[in-house]
Amino acid sequence: MTRHLCKPRVLFIDLDLTLWNHSDLSLTNPPYTKVGRNAIVDSRGERIELNYGAREFLEWARETGLMLFTLSWNEPVKAVKALKTLEIDSLFHGIYVEPHHRKDLVMLKALKDLEEKGIHLKPCEVIYVDDKEIHGEQVRDSVGDVVFILMWRDVKDFIELRELVNKLLNAQCIAQA
Repeated sequence: MTRHLCKPRVLFIDLDLTLWNHSDLSLTNPPYTKVGRNAIVDSRGERIELNYGAREFLEWARETGLMLFTLSWNEPVKAVKALKTLEIDSLFHGIYVEPHHRKDLVMLKALKDLEEKGIHLKPCEVIYVDDKEIHGEQVRDSVGDVVFILMWRDVKDFIELRELVNKLLNAQCIAQA
């Protein structure tokens, strides 16, 4: 079967332990207060901090023309509040957060929403960044052969993530056997 490698148009990114250093935002207690450019604390003083270079990566990715979406299993209200308090919510074209582990179903919903807006994507036009391999496997089984990047294994930080995504954006579209 021929596989077409194509230029990415959309990037989905996980939140917990990928975009920020906290392992489960759903366990935090809003309201959130911003402390510095890249960190917030909840009402109990628990700190949630963007991983080094995350904000700059999102700004860069948006400037390249990629459509950016979150893909996370948290309490949606808390996630939105955290993104707004960190002042990065406006960098995303959409925030997809649901309180369950089936990120593949959430991505399918996001892709359906895009189709309804006239944006038709092939799986190879989707980049998905997460810190858990199981989610990448589920997404590939349900959506197709998306470009899955396992954060902290495939890339060590957001600087390397930017380099990798830039290579994907600048690669020639080719067909492989």
